[in-house]
Order: sequence, then structure tokens, then C-alpha cells
Amino acid sequence: MLQRQEEVADVDVVLKSDYPAGTARPLPELRAHGLHVSDVNDADGVVEGTILADRLGELQRLSCVADVRDVFTYLAAEEAPMRTSARRRTLTF
Repeated sequence: MLQRQEEVADVDVVLKSDYPAGTARPLPELRAHGLHVSDVNDADGVVEGTILADRLGELQRLSCVADVRDVFTYLAAEEAPMRTSARRRTLTF
């Protein structure tokens, strides 16, 4: 197996005040746009999680999001299967 590196961001997502009843309603939408939720603070309307850095803009444009705070960005290694071409024996990812 080969490894490739992805730029990952730990973020705090601040929800708009339209969601005072809690954060459960927008969670599926946040997850569908790539957020891996690690903690939810209903009192403050903040969702903590991790997302690929190139998807931050996508998250910021959601209708339920007031702000996305990029807390920490880092490179994370991900194992990628190695494939070879039968004719040329070249590696592709």
C-alpha cells in the first residue's frame, strides 16, 4: 500500500441563530458535506469536527452556517491502494 497525504482541518462550525432548538437538525447536512463531527455544543450552537481543507468553502456556504473557524490544519496520511496498468506497469492513484 502507498500513502497519500490530505490536508485536513479541525474546525468549529457556528450555526446561525435560526437553530435555537439545538444542533440535531443541521447535523445530517454538515455530515453530507464532509464534516466528521467530534463534539456538539447545543448551548452555544457550535459543532466541532474535522473536514478536508479543500471542502471548507463548501461548508461555509451552507444555509445553516454562520461561521467556520479553522482551529488547526495539518497533513494526514491516508493509505491508498496501488493499482498497476496491465500494459505499461505504471502506477496510478
